[in-house]
Amino acid sequence: MKNLTQLEREYFVRKVGGALPTEPLENLKRRYFVSFLAGSYPVSSSVSIGELESNWLIKVIVDAGGTVNDEDDYSALWKIAVVELGKTPSKYLADNQKIFFLHAP
Repeated sequence: MKNLTQLEREYFVRKVGGALPTEPLENLKRRYFVSFLAGSYPVSSSVSIGELESNWLIKVIVDAGGTVNDEDDYSALWKIAVVELGKTPSKYLADNQKIFFLHAP
């Protein structure tokens, strides 16, 4: 089975389109998050990749019809994202990330 980094890379290459195989994963993620979040959340270059990722997860969940509470942390967001895909979440963050990247459209 592929590891989390491989699954993330495949997902973001597919979403970004036209990415070079040597482009760092963090660059792919930032490019995708900025384009996905444009108009919904602040996306300036000073926004951390972690904040962009959390905002992306929130938007993915809300766009799928889910709800997010202020007290939901990073790990909870991944669980909710997995549930919104119709999958059973794990108690482990990395497992939820793998499930998401394997099954997300």
